[in-house]
Amino acid sequence: MRIVLIMVWAGFIFLSTCNSSFPDLLEHQQISFHWTFTPSFEELLYPLPTEDNPYFTLQKIGHALSFFILALLVMARFPSKIQAFILCFSYAVLTEILQLFFMRDGRLFDIGFDSIGILSAIILMHLVWKITKKKSWPI
Repeated sequence: MRIVLIMVWAGFIFLSTCNSSFPDLLEHQQISFHWTFTPSFEELLYPLPTEDNPYFTLQKIGHALSFFILALLVMARFPSKIQAFILCFSYAVLTEILQLFFMRDGRLFDIGFDSIGILSAIILMHLVWKITKKKSWPI
């Protein structure tokens, strides 16, 4: 069951990050994909956008929160913190690269926001496991 939850949540992350328009997804619940065979990989190195974007803060919180939840789900299945970090971080890198193929902005900075969520979940679970003297989830 835990694997199914991980896959469903990973699918949600994919849907959110590779959807053609994040504002359309939020405002109109419109899902659409536009594929390109020739993405610009140099976009990964672009700095954070400086233009006025009302969704900027929400997007970055969403990055951290979605990977926080993914890390919790992964640690429920694989209690190794290193394994959880590697799996979640790898998925963060993959989604940023895939965004380029779906005509979205993929940036290394976003992997940083994803990593904040992953590390926050790992630290939280480490503290919970330390306090409760357990090495894994009770369920």
